[in-house]
This record gives sequence, structure tokens and C-alpha cells, in this order.
Amino acid sequence: MPKRRRQEPDNGGGAKMSRLSEKKKKKKKKNLYVVLDDWNKGYSMYKIDADDLHGTTQADGCFPWPAALRLAAPAPGRAMDSKIFIFTSPRCGHTPAFVYDAGTSALTLGPPLPAPLVGCFHISVATADNVLYGMSPYQMNQHHSFEAMSRTPPPPSAMEEDEDQTPPWSWSWKPVPSLPPFGADDTVTAYALHPDVFMSAHSHRCPRLPTGTALPFQGRGHYAADLDAWVGVRDDGRVCACQVVSRTGPATREPPEWKTVKDEKLFSNEVPAERRMMVSRPTLAYMGDDAATFCLAEFVVRRGVDLKHAVGDADGCLLRMSTFRLRYDHKGELHTAGLRTSSFLVSKHLWTVSPLVFWM
Repeated sequence: MPKRRRQEPDNGGGAKMSRLSEKKKKKKKKNLYVVLDDWNKGYSMYKIDADDLHGTTQADGCFPWPAALRLAAPAPGRAMDSKIFIFTSPRCGHTPAFVYDAGTSALTLGPPLPAPLVGCFHISVATADNVLYGMSPYQMNQHHSFEAMSRTPPPPSAMEEDEDQTPPWSWSWKPVPSLPPFGADDTVTAYALHPDVFMSAHSHRCPRLPTGTALPFQGRGHYAADLDAWVGVRDDGRVCACQVVSRTGPATREPPEWKTVKDEKLFSNEVPAERRMMVSRPTLAYMGDDAATFCLAEFVVRRGVDLKHAVGDADGCLLRMSTFRLRYDHKGELHTAGLRTSSFLVSKHLWTVSPLVFWM
């Protein structure tokens, strides 16, 4: 008689551990998402495989990738996790937001802006625990205020009524109890997440630097663990890295020690002044990986086109996209490695709009 195969007792644990190991091995591939004001009635969002970015040629003067989404509204995008939030009418409090999911390419509706943010808000920070913070500008007889948007579970009654299916979670805004440490005359020009601060979705605690602390870049700063530094774009378009500011240190109007990238090929400074778009700023996306990898996107005027004719339907601009790694040399100077730049003909319809680039 054939021998019976011996079976080891396994309460499913071995198979479960094997599946978990396979999931860890298979990391989801990320892509670059670029938002351009390339048509006269709105914006286009493009999904780009970073591996193809510098190997794709443009045909007939067109951007070489089809739009993943077109939005018929003048709407800046704001990203959180795999979501990009588009507030189409910031001056209208009852208008809902659009929520684009980069993982599913689905477009859904989100909550409208809360009253303190209606009109204008110039800071949005997404955290690891899926909370989006928005800060309102100072208004007459009012202080700056923080609002936090997060996912909220369905009410218990909905769970009881629909036992067979899990009711969807929804997005909602709640005010942050503590006021930001800014006065009436303070203007926030740069912001960054502190790497050792956990931001709770329940208590909506916000990290804060000492009041009045200056940063050497404009707009958003990205924390690069390999450099242990915040990386951002200065007002002259140059990429810089600075020390992470201690939350318990004294307030200072002087920015922390910082270094500017020593690579002229990265910047539009090599482009003649008449081809630079001074109002539209370069934007930076942190691509992570094992090294400090970034993508810089910027508009310049197309060669042979007069600056005043660059905006419109005539492919009057170039979109320059550069990917690179940042590193310090033995002298402590900041340099790029593996710098690759590609330029694409695009149309542009608003002077003040910068290219938005996300990595997710």
C-alpha cells in the first residue's frame, strides 16, 4: 500500500505568513502625476511612468501622454496619500471638492471647504495618517485657523441597517482646537512636516515650529531621510536643503543652515531672461526610493516665441521635467546625481499657474 503523506498541523498560519511575505515583495509601482493648464477651459492631469519619462518622444508638438483626466474648472490640485483633492470654487463654500484616486483612476466628490477656508487658503499638508490640514489666511478681526480633513466612519445605525455590506467612510472637515502661533502681521511663505511628529487623526494635533522660524525655501518642503533634511525650491528657482528645525528650540528669524544645489544644468538660469516665466514657479516632487530622488517641473517660453504670445493655444511653452538624486560630497556641498532632463511642447493659459507634480 502507498504510504499516506504526512500532514503537519497548520491552522492557516503558514499560508497566511506566506501571503503576507508575497505582498511585501510586490510593492505597488508609483507614477508621476502632472497637472497642466494646457487648455482654455480647465486643467489636464497626466499619469507618467517615471521609467518612460526620458525615453518618450513627442509627436506633432504634443505632450506625449494622453490626459488621464481633464477638469473643466480653474482648479489647483492638492494631494493626500493616493488622492488628489481639487477645490474648483474656493470662494464658494457650498461647492464640493473633486477627489481623484490615483490607485483606481476614479473621480468622486468630497466635502466643500469649511467656512474659515472659503475665499482663499494657501497651505495644505497631508500627513501619514491621512489627515489634510488647511490654514486660512489672516482676515480683519480674525486669527489664522487650522482645519483638518480626515476619513470618518459611518454612524452605528448605518452599520446595523446594512450588515451584509460595509457602509462607505466619508471625508469631513473639523477645526483644530489650538490656534496657529502666527500674528496678524505674519505671512506664511514656506511649510514642511517635522519627521518625528505623529499627527493624530483623532485629536488633530498639529506640529508647530517656534513662532517666527524662517525657512530658506518657498512653498512646500520635502523631508528626505537619506539627507536628514528638508528639501525645497528657493524663490530664485534653485533647489536647496536645510537642517530640520527643532520644535523645542528658540524662535529665530534666521533660516536654519542650508545648502543650494551646485548644478547649473538643473535650473532655468541657463535660459535667457526673455524665455523665463517669472510668475510661474518650478515645483518639486519627492520620489523617495532608497536615495533622495526628486522630480523638478518648470515652464519656460518656447524658443522663437515672444513672451507676450507664450500663453494660449499655440504650444508656446516648454515643460522641463528633471529627475535626479541629491547627495552631499566630501566637502559637504549639495550636488545632483543621475540628472536627466526632458522638455515637451505644451500650451499654457494662465501666467500665474505653476506645473503641479505628484509622486504616488
